[in-house]
Amino acid sequence: MARAIELPRDHFIHLKELAFARKQDLFETARFLLDHGQFSEDNWLPGRYPGDPNEKHRVVIPDDAGDLDPSKVMQAIQALPRWIKSKTDGPISDDYSFDVTEDGIQSVTTRGRTFFDPTPVGPRETAIYEFLKDRFPKPMSLKEFQILSFCQSQYVTLLDEPERYVMPAEGQVVIDAGSFIGYKAMAMADIVGPKGKVYAIEMEASNFALQERCFKANHVEEFVHGIHCALGPKEEERDMLTETRGSMRNSLTDFQGFGSKLEKTNIRMRRLDSLLQEAEIDWIDNLHVSVNGFEPQVLEGLGRYVHKVGTFCVMAPYKVNGVEVAKLVSDFFTHHNVKVWGRSQAAIVAGPEAGNFPVQPI
Repeated sequence: MARAIELPRDHFIHLKELAFARKQDLFETARFLLDHGQFSEDNWLPGRYPGDPNEKHRVVIPDDAGDLDPSKVMQAIQALPRWIKSKTDGPISDDYSFDVTEDGIQSVTTRGRTFFDPTPVGPRETAIYEFLKDRFPKPMSLKEFQILSFCQSQYVTLLDEPERYVMPAEGQVVIDAGSFIGYKAMAMADIVGPKGKVYAIEMEASNFALQERCFKANHVEEFVHGIHCALGPKEEERDMLTETRGSMRNSLTDFQGFGSKLEKTNIRMRRLDSLLQEAEIDWIDNLHVSVNGFEPQVLEGLGRYVHKVGTFCVMAPYKVNGVEVAKLVSDFFTHHNVKVWGRSQAAIVAGPEAGNFPVQPI
C-alpha cells in the first residue's frame, strides 16, 4: 500500500486549491509549503468548507520521497491566505502582457483585450504572490500579478464559463449595473457582439473614466455604452461612501464590514426605468447588478420594467443592518411574481428566461 499522510477535510481542500493554482500535485505542494511557507498556530480552517469536519483525506507520498510531518503540513496550510482562487490566481496561459500608461496606470492585455486598473495591491495578493511567483510562465511584478488575477477572475473566466456566470447570448441587450472599470461589460461585449447592446453603469468618476478608456482601446464604442450615475429607487443627489483603506470600494449604503474609515462624495442617482425609457429600450435580455449592498434599491428603481427582463443575476453576499441582502432581493422577486431559480456563486438568478443556467438552491 502506498505511503500517505491524512489531513482533515478543510486543510486538504485548501492545500488542493493551492496545488491547482501552482499546477502541481498535492505532495509537491505540501513539500513546497514546508520548505518555503510560514507557520501558524491559528487554525481558522474548521468549517471553512462544507462537509463533515471529521472527514479525512490522504496525500500520497512517492516511494522515493522522505516522510512528511502531518502536524507541520497542517500548520503551513493554516498560514496560507484565507482565500485562494485556484482557477485564476496562477496565470491561465502565457497569453498576457503588461504596460504602464503615460499617467502611471497599470494595464494588462490578454485575449486581445486591454484593461486599465489602478487598484492598490491588497494584502491577499501580496501573500499569494509569494506562493506562486516561482510557477509563472513569464516573470511579472506584484502589481502585474494583481491586475492579471483581477482580469482573469472578472473577464477571462466569464468568457470560458458563460453559463456558470449567467452571461448573455449573441445579439442580446444587456446591462451591467456596477460595472467598475469594465471587466464584465467587456466580456458581455465579446459575447453579444456588434448585433447586441451593452450598457455599463458605474457611479464612481475615476472608475467610469477608466471604463470609457477600456471601451475605446478595444474599439467597442458602437455597441457598448457607458453611463455615469448611481442607481436607486429615486432620482436625487446622494452620498457615495468610499472605503479609504485597501482596495477601492464604493457603496451607497454603510454596512457592517465595509470599512471603518469612509469618505463621502455627492453623486447623482437615477432610476433604471428612467434610463431605459430614455434609451428607448423595451426589453432587457440579461441584467447583472453588483453594487455592494444596494442591490434591492436598484431593483426597486426598475418600476414597470421588472417584467421586461429575461434574466436577472443579482450579487447579494452582504448583510445590511443585520439583514441578508439575499433575503431582500428574494423578497423583491417574490413580491413581483418573478421566478427565482437559485444561486450562482454569490448571485441570485431569477427571471423567465433564466431556467437553463446552472444554479444551487437558495
